[in-house]
Amino acid sequence: MHYLIGDLQGCCDAFERLLGEIQTAYGRNDIEALGDRTTPEMLSYFAQELDADTKKGVRNEVSQPKLLQGDLAEAWREADGEYATVAMHYSIIDATVEATS
Repeated sequence: MHYLIGDLQGCCDAFERLLGEIQTAYGRNDIEALGDRTTPEMLSYFAQELDADTKKGVRNEVSQPKLLQGDLAEAWREADGEYATVAMHYSIIDATVEATS
């Protein structure tokens, strides 16, 4: 996903969509969907957390991810493209429940 620095709203919209997809996949314990949407490093963290939860007999129920605000912190251009750091604040309902319930 690539957005021009001037398209902060497009970046925020994409982040909110991706946030929802990742959180929903995490709540379903869907490693494949997480792998399609995250870096290998983040996938390894998620997989470890989900495995630990499974061993404890719990799972996460996540809902209502919502981007509250996105603020451009810095932007720069290099030979291979444009880059930006954006502070994104979001809310989400995240509950840990027994896996059997």
